[in-house]
Amino acid sequence: LKSIEETIFLPVLCILVSNTRRRMDAAIDTLEAMFKKADSELELIKRRLEVGFAEQFNSTGEQELNPMVLVSRIERARTEFATLSDERARIHDEAKSVQAELTSLVVENCRKLYSMQAAGGVMAEFSDEEMFVCGLA
Repeated sequence: LKSIEETIFLPVLCILVSNTRRRMDAAIDTLEAMFKKADSELELIKRRLEVGFAEQFNSTGEQELNPMVLVSRIERARTEFATLSDERARIHDEAKSVQAELTSLVVENCRKLYSMQAAGGVMAEFSDEEMFVCGLA
């Protein structure tokens, strides 16, 4: 019975866990890339504003910038910030959805493994934590 467990059930469990981990890693990599993109876009906005202010100050030679231009730039920055904020919220919601889906898959696969082991008459020892996660406790 030990060889059946070692040759069938353990490799199946390893494959299931490996596939789930790869999916989670891919989702995390995607989220990281999106956050890096948002960060670089904010940095670009900051640099554009700095350059714009410097150019206007140097070209006019005035001590103060035109308040109307400042209001216009602030409104554009607010719009861009709102867009980035919406994108962040969407990414967050997608991440929660992916996490819930992956959790569901792991629990389902764990239950299938448990029932396969029970049907085969080979019962592996599950820790209390594994039993709880799989909903078997």
